[in-house]
Amino acid sequence: MGSERSGNGQLRTEISAGHALHERALVVLAHDHMVRAEDLRRDLAGGVTAKVVQATVSGRAFSDSRAEFERSLYSTEGYMRDAMEAYDEIFATIETMPDEVFVVRRAADILEAKQSGRLGLILGAEGAKLLEGSLAALRTFYRLGMRHLQLHWATRNQVGTAQGDTDEPGLTEFGREVVAEVNALGMLLDVSHSSVATIADVLAMTDRPVINSHTGARELNPRSTQLLWDDQIKDLADNGGVAAVHFCSQVLLDSGHATIDDVLTHIDYLVDAGGIESVGLGPDYLLDGTQRTRNVSFNQRIAEDAFTWTKDFEDTSTLPNVTVALLERGYTEDETLKILGGNMLRVIEASLP
Repeated sequence: MGSERSGNGQLRTEISAGHALHERALVVLAHDHMVRAEDLRRDLAGGVTAKVVQATVSGRAFSDSRAEFERSLYSTEGYMRDAMEAYDEIFATIETMPDEVFVVRRAADILEAKQSGRLGLILGAEGAKLLEGSLAALRTFYRLGMRHLQLHWATRNQVGTAQGDTDEPGLTEFGREVVAEVNALGMLLDVSHSSVATIADVLAMTDRPVINSHTGARELNPRSTQLLWDDQIKDLADNGGVAAVHFCSQVLLDSGHATIDDVLTHIDYLVDAGGIESVGLGPDYLLDGTQRTRNVSFNQRIAEDAFTWTKDFEDTSTLPNVTVALLERGYTEDETLKILGGNMLRVIEASLP
């Protein structure tokens, strides 16, 4: 897909049309880590309607100690406490800005966020270690407001195998109980970072559409186990789910700093493989310039030039550029609205009460 541009006048027209479309779009991000008040206000300025916030991660990637991080990969203890502290901090922030931000508990809250000009936060978890093997914990976190659960981050846990694992079982028996309970409660179910076997097990048993919240096409970067093979893209689309495109260079590319074209190439591939209704945005923003986020690349031994976000798509203030780029690529307004958030809204409406 592409567009012909006849000089600066045409380019300015496209940019203006893109910004106008962005203003009226529902922009729903499937994966994000930025939760400070200044981050949330930047989201609003960038036109974000709602976003899934990964309040907690099943591995202490933000730790000041690489040794602690590496131990955490194979530990399953202390994550419930970590999650409670993380949610407490988020709620404290929200309480200081009630006219700007609120917690999404029902699907209708997404439309309310757009109508009221506030930001809707879908409270989530990147990995199921916070449950510590307890369905009661899942139900309790739901009562607190959690509406998203990603089964894995990086390594296997009590629910099953993670990306990079090639052996069975996929989902464990507890994992199957978790999937069933997530469906019953009415939550977003996320298979990012899960193994091929786990993803297949989830799709075989879930009665709701699922998401892969920050991914792309593995054919474009076979090195990244976080990305999806063609048959997985099709299976997710057949489920009615959404594959949300990552914006981080080291995920999109084998090497180098990602450009707008790299993101759009992944979007094109996912659309071609799964259809226009199966694609969303999952930038995975987490860089705030603090030592806390610098620890993430250090602990995981990711080179600094690879631990970058796409040029001109670096944070939520740049999201209008995404809308402009999609239109320039040749996507229609209706198709662009689906990618920006319409597809995610459909999955949320099918998942939440």
